[in-house]
Amino acid sequence: MPHAKFLGVTLDSKLNFNQHITNTCAKAVASLMQSKRAVGPTWGLPPDACMWIYTRAVRPILAYSSVIWANALNKQYNVKKLEKVQALAMRMGSGALPGTSNQALDHIMDIPNIAAFLKGEAAKSAARLRATGEWSLEVIPDSKGTITAHTTVNNSYTGKIGLPKGISDLTKPLLKLDTNYQLMDPTTNLSEIRGTVAASIEKLPPGTITCFTDGSKTDDGTGYGYLISKDGLVLAEGSVGIPDYCTVYQAELSAITAAASTLTQYEGEHIVFYSDSLSSIQALRNKNLTSKTAIDCHRALTCLGDSNSVCLTWIPGHEGHAGNEKADELAKKGTTSTNQMQGYIPQSHTKSCINREVCKQTELLWQAKPQEHTLNTIGELGSKQRQHAAKSLSCLRRNRRKFRIAVQLITGHAQLNYHLHKMTLKDCSTCPSCESDVETVNHLVGTCPAYALLRRRVLGTYYNNIDYIFQHNNVGNIVEFAIKTGRFNSDYLSQDNNAVT
Repeated sequence: MPHAKFLGVTLDSKLNFNQHITNTCAKAVASLMQSKRAVGPTWGLPPDACMWIYTRAVRPILAYSSVIWANALNKQYNVKKLEKVQALAMRMGSGALPGTSNQALDHIMDIPNIAAFLKGEAAKSAARLRATGEWSLEVIPDSKGTITAHTTVNNSYTGKIGLPKGISDLTKPLLKLDTNYQLMDPTTNLSEIRGTVAASIEKLPPGTITCFTDGSKTDDGTGYGYLISKDGLVLAEGSVGIPDYCTVYQAELSAITAAASTLTQYEGEHIVFYSDSLSSIQALRNKNLTSKTAIDCHRALTCLGDSNSVCLTWIPGHEGHAGNEKADELAKKGTTSTNQMQGYIPQSHTKSCINREVCKQTELLWQAKPQEHTLNTIGELGSKQRQHAAKSLSCLRRNRRKFRIAVQLITGHAQLNYHLHKMTLKDCSTCPSCESDVETVNHLVGTCPAYALLRRRVLGTYYNNIDYIFQHNNVGNIVEFAIKTGRFNSDYLSQDNNAVT
């Protein structure tokens, strides 16, 4: 038997995963073909719905267990198989003509290169497994006859993208069966708390210790602050900075942890914590804790609760409550404080670093082989022209016909005589309106004399090159001009009733 399937992954005798990628691509195409029944060149699901189907239902099929076979993505023939699936999805979603550049469609649809995306997904899985202690960190040196291990491939990838050194916040779930501290009832109406919290603070019994905590994340950094008082006397306060990659959620929990640790020498006291972070309180209510920051907070409150009566409740932020306002001020000081504490690396930061690397690799692939017409129409990645074009295209995603025309104008592969003649669907490539030049997108949009008055009325110029027109008009206006010319009223490819090859 040349190959076998285990947990959905096809294993071959050489462990090159070629057969697995072939099978996976066939399965993804079959799923796409089911969606194709609801899509035609100018009718059917809008582009944004098609992209949702691809990114949420089809692409996960391709990404399944990519952490195991990521090394196969270094083989170009495997990448080609995957790119064909994504190209099929892009043409179905955009209604682009056959022969339209795959890279240009990825660029227009704002979808990362499939190989770069799958390498990123593999690295995310590796990071998650590493955080829970289920990953090998060894890097096996390459030698003749040695298969590069999937651990080596993913460790090399994460090592190159500059992830911060430290301990991940993600961990194996900690089962929390019982607590010796009280948490706000989840069924409590927040509006009721908002209206009564000031009165409840005033009605606290004499001798009650109140702890107001807050976290903050600004352009200057991340930090937290806490204020501990008893009968109007401040017992302790603090402002502490934590690494910039930490989240506000972590800062809020760290503030509660720090305040609880400060009070460990007290016994027999009634202690009330006030936090304006509802997510922190909800996290501590969970039976399974998967965040090291939340686990540390739970343990600090449990330790304090062994010899004291401890309660944690929510207080609305920025509504004039003195203790909360002071804690907020201390937290903002913490963002610039020299008193720095170590923090766990959140999984969200790891994913963000990997996503940036995926975008970077996609940009490098585009820059290595850019499509000149697409560059002239919507500009370089990151340029203002590109940003304006992306905004206009997002507005057209709900209208399949207009979006399809926009894609044709941007890529240059349009149902005009120049391209139709190449496809042997027309006898000549001459413009039928002026009969003086080849009918390309540049000619129709910028220089055809038959549409000079219409061009002036819609686009603000009688004659100009396509670069100027796309720089000074949004894509929607240019599509309206193209529709009014009447050159996009008939669809020469409607005979097969689909938008794919």
